[in-house]
Amino acid sequence: MNQKQYVRLSIVLAVPALIVSFWLAQQDFVFNKGQVVTCSMNSDFCYHEHMPLNEAETYAEDYNITAIKYDTFYPETFLEIYNFDFPVRIYFNSIYTDKEIDVTDFINGKMLEKKSCTLYETRLTCKESLFPNASSFGRIEFVYPDDEAKYIDKIREAKSHFEDYSLIRIAIGFGLFLLIAASYLIFSWLIHFIIYGARIGPKKKRPYQ
Repeated sequence: MNQKQYVRLSIVLAVPALIVSFWLAQQDFVFNKGQVVTCSMNSDFCYHEHMPLNEAETYAEDYNITAIKYDTFYPETFLEIYNFDFPVRIYFNSIYTDKEIDVTDFINGKMLEKKSCTLYETRLTCKESLFPNASSFGRIEFVYPDDEAKYIDKIREAKSHFEDYSLIRIAIGFGLFLLIAASYLIFSWLIHFIIYGARIGPKKKRPYQ
């Protein structure tokens, strides 16, 4: 293989190597993807932890955490809120009619935590129905507007604890690409050395040839 062929081969192989490098950088076994934030609704305490995704998914169960989950719509981030002591009215959709069932007198925020329910803004979802005539979907309604404003601020604060690791993953991707490129250069040089010895470049003709 001459030098031009070697350069063309290197360019062709560089593209899939770059793709594989950045794909690997996104994988959990290379850089942990999971993030968990647990945040108290009645204090300034929020706890953030970065961990493997499979551990983040079972974090609340593994540590026996009683909290309401907040849906962030990102599969790698898990937000758990507890001490949900705001005065609210709680409604669940009826399974027989299109009306809502007011269950405020029977359930409160603490019970929602114990039932591992999930909130998104004011929409409520539980793993299973809490009442015979009600579905597992509903909503909360704040009694006082000031409490709703505090709730929104707390959720915004809790989300701010999640970190963006995009630059780290990009750096890992480039690092893996350089590692693959270095391995390729070393391997190709070894093959060249075995076949041609330590000579580099085309063989020079002697003056009398």
